[in-house]
This record gives sequence, C-alpha cells and structure tokens, in this order.
Amino acid sequence: MKKTGWIRILAALLAMTVFLAQPASAAEAKKTGPVTENGKLHIYTAAGKLAVNVRAYKCKVNGKTAYYSIDKQGTATKLKGMKAMAAKRLVKLKAGGKKSVKNLKKAFKWSAGLRYRSNTNGSRGKKAARYYGKYGFSTGSGDCNTAAYTFYWMAKVLGYSPKVVQGHVPNGSMYNLKSHAWVTIKIKKKLFYFDPDLNRAYAGKTVRTASGWIRQGKYCGFKFRYGTPGTYKYMK
Repeated sequence: MKKTGWIRILAALLAMTVFLAQPASAAEAKKTGPVTENGKLHIYTAAGKLAVNVRAYKCKVNGKTAYYSIDKQGTATKLKGMKAMAAKRLVKLKAGGKKSVKNLKKAFKWSAGLRYRSNTNGSRGKKAARYYGKYGFSTGSGDCNTAAYTFYWMAKVLGYSPKVVQGHVPNGSMYNLKSHAWVTIKIKKKLFYFDPDLNRAYAGKTVRTASGWIRQGKYCGFKFRYGTPGTYKYMK
C-alpha cells in the first residue's frame, strides 16, 4: 500500500476517536444547577439528577447562595425574605426535605432552644411576623413571640398552614394573666397547639396540674391538643 494510503487511514481513525470522545450533543451533557425547561425552573444536583419534593433547597447561582422550594414534579420556586431566612435555618438543621412531622419537630426544637431575651415591641399581624422572625433568625434569641414566629416561618416553608396566636395565659392564677404567643396547625383536620416557649421553660421538669404533679416530657410543647395536662389554658 502506498504511503499516502496509510496516512489517509490513520487520519480517518484519529477523526473517529475524537468524535467518540465528545458528547453527541449539548442536550446529552450532564445538567447541573438551575435550568429553565419549557418555561419552568428545574434544579439538577451535582450528580445530574433532577431535585424533586424538597421544601428548602440550597443552591449557588453565579457565586451567590439562594434557597428554593421544589415540588413533586421538580418545579422550583425561589424563596425570598423571611421564607429564605427560614429555609436557610431548615437546611442547617437538615430538616428542609419533604413535609413531615419529623422535620417539623426539628424546626420546633430550634425555636424552643432560643436564648431567652425580652424583645416584645407590641407589633401584631404581618409586621410582627417580619419583626420577630427576622430578630430570631438573626440573633438566635428572643421571647415567646420570637419563638412562635420563627417556628411559624419554618412550618410555612415545610408546607404547613400555621397560625400565630398572640393571646394570654394564666400567670399563677386565672385572675392574673400574662401576654403569650403560640402556634396552631391543622394536621389531618385536627387542630394542634405548638408552644416553643412552654417547652423552653418546662421540658423535663415536674409541674403541678389540676390533677396533681406530673413530669413534663422532652417535647411537652410540641403538637398537643387543647387541655392537655401540663399545658396552659390558652385565651385569645
């Protein structure tokens, strides 16, 4: 075979090797991070898998950290403001996965563990939700309002429909009331009470009730029904 023939064969083999070493198309290349597809935002993990059913997902975009909520179909929604702050805390607690009582308890434990600091400013409604939520997530401290609202925001990001009640509870007797804040959530059509501040004050302690002395559990303020022994008589 002539020398020019060998050269042609080698050149063809080299071209085939280069072709096989490259991906067939850009569409077949591994996707990572946020990708807009068919008008919807999807987020792919470092392994190239579509992230689905994640309530609080941390992702870096152009060097900036952002937090997203991702539904069961993989559609991602960027979280902003207080929801982003709540999502950041949930990710740190490893509680930002799916909607579950287990993740709700992790959020509750954090709010119940805030360092106590009186920071009541008299605000209510949306203004209170922003003020106490931001204060608690930023400082890791606060009173019953802060504990209630930080838990409220994390429960909201987890997919629940929480409500904060700023009311009163007995302070030693039914004739002496004090201001207090707690959270209610409907789970399977039943209304449950969540009181992070009650948990902070009485978890693991022996307390006197109308029916006698009882030992409080580790999560005495978590997911209880109105009238449960060892809890307050809550009044709006």
